[in-house]
Amino acid sequence: STKKGRRCQKYSNLYILWDGAFSYASTINPSREDIAMYERFVTAAVHSHKELGMNVTPKVHLMWMHVKRQMEFPGGLGDKREDWVEHQHQITRKLRNQFRTTKDMEVRGDAMARLHHQQTNPEVQAYMERVDASTRRGPRKDYTTADAARRAERKSARASALELWEIGHRKEMLALRQRGTHNGDASLASGDLPIREGFFC
Repeated sequence: STKKGRRCQKYSNLYILWDGAFSYASTINPSREDIAMYERFVTAAVHSHKELGMNVTPKVHLMWMHVKRQMEFPGGLGDKREDWVEHQHQITRKLRNQFRTTKDMEVRGDAMARLHHQQTNPEVQAYMERVDASTRRGPRKDYTTADAARRAERKSARASALELWEIGHRKEMLALRQRGTHNGDASLASGDLPIREGFFC
């Protein structure tokens, strides 16, 4: 139904807004502009989060109350996250799957370690890059890689979701600009985030 469709769209926009907030929060050495964009995205995401009746989890609280200040420290948060842990899990899972038919545990472990060492060896990686570069045809005119196209699509979706929210919440945005920052507001610390005029004041 139309009502369900509108609600689904609200959830879709919420996830896109969070995606934008996390993207800027993950920036290494963020500029003032990056931090300002983070504030815009996290403001929209947290308000949308509460508008949909979702709980203020510890992660939401941290994003709202603490991340902006952490981004202002040297280097920002980009190289201090633990995404590498999940990446290591994915690598190990792939290696285990590749050697799943090797019954001897010691042989399997040694083979996995050797292959992982080979794949992560800087000299091997540099050689593979040189070989790959030597066989390339060169850049094609007006050619966009799949990764670049996906990044552009995500960036466009984030901008659209943010613009849509800000158009519908001009009072909140005006209050944010007047105050200059939302940090230090105690209402979210207690899990209460009302959407009302003067919320940021």
